[in-house]
Amino acid sequence: MQLPELTSLKALLFDLDGTLTDTDDLHFDVWRAMLAEQDLRIDRGYFDEHLSGGSNDEILQRIVPKFSEAERAAFAAAKERAFRQSATALTPTPGLGRVLDWAATLGLKTAVVTSAEPENVEFMLGALDLRDRFETIVMAGDAAFAKPHPMPFEMACGNLGVSPLEAVAFEDSVPGVTSASSSGATTVAIAPPKKNTVLLNAGAEFVVPDFAANQLWSYLESR
Repeated sequence: MQLPELTSLKALLFDLDGTLTDTDDLHFDVWRAMLAEQDLRIDRGYFDEHLSGGSNDEILQRIVPKFSEAERAAFAAAKERAFRQSATALTPTPGLGRVLDWAATLGLKTAVVTSAEPENVEFMLGALDLRDRFETIVMAGDAAFAKPHPMPFEMACGNLGVSPLEAVAFEDSVPGVTSASSSGATTVAIAPPKKNTVLLNAGAEFVVPDFAANQLWSYLESR
């Protein structure tokens, strides 16, 4: 596989949910239960295609259009509280520590670029013992436009003082891959094989199951 050359690798950009840790099952369970209260039934396929990686406000405007702005905010806050209450055993994605240690050794800059709310970001990074591993965090509300718009990744690169062309981004969802790749960052998807086609079509250079994958390391160490 011929992969794009970076102008020079200066930064690694990481999504949070589903990338630094596998939270999809937890989010799906909460969304399914809370949407059922609104007489909306979703299955895992619908979640993967229409909810995963999106911002709460955009999702709710789209699938519960009857909600007012205040109702969307209240629903989203309740949804995230339920998620945090259920997320009692978060673990880092395999190989993550190796990637972060490798980046530190080379002096690469690191960022989290997420659609998660601030309370979730603080909770999850604390649970994973990762609070001190990133130089900047772009989260829900920081950018004027959320993923799939490229602005969140552009903002993270601006905060780090690098060009997106000098960064590799890691994402697990279609909105995230679209956002990262549209910014100009080389984008690697961290996802199971069943998502390969849709994530490649969204702009991922390749898809690997985790940060320990040989294909990923062959690419990174060639930079």
